[in-house]
Amino acid sequence: MGQLGGLKKLDLSFNKIAKIDNLEVLGSLKELNLSFNRIDVIENLGKLPNLRLVNLSHNKIKRLENLKNLRKLEVLQIGSNLIEELAVLGIGSEPLIELKELHIGKNKI
Repeated sequence: MGQLGGLKKLDLSFNKIAKIDNLEVLGSLKELNLSFNRIDVIENLGKLPNLRLVNLSHNKIKRLENLKNLRKLEVLQIGSNLIEELAVLGIGSEPLIELKELHIGKNKI
């Protein structure tokens, strides 16, 4: 993926992806679609500081975590997962201050 460093949008939906990994070379990425996969842990997105939209809907995610470095994130789509509580949305001392849209329907809240 070395020659994709300037990529702005990436759609990896409807695959069998179980782990978010090896995306750090996409530092210019603004939109990432990982919906309809097998992801159970949100990880390794902090290496993509320019992300504005992340779609993780229709996966197996149980907790909202590892989002604190996404300081430019405006839209987070995490509907149709296994999330049971929203208390972790504060993400410690660094909340998602730019977040404008949160799509969290069809979870176990």
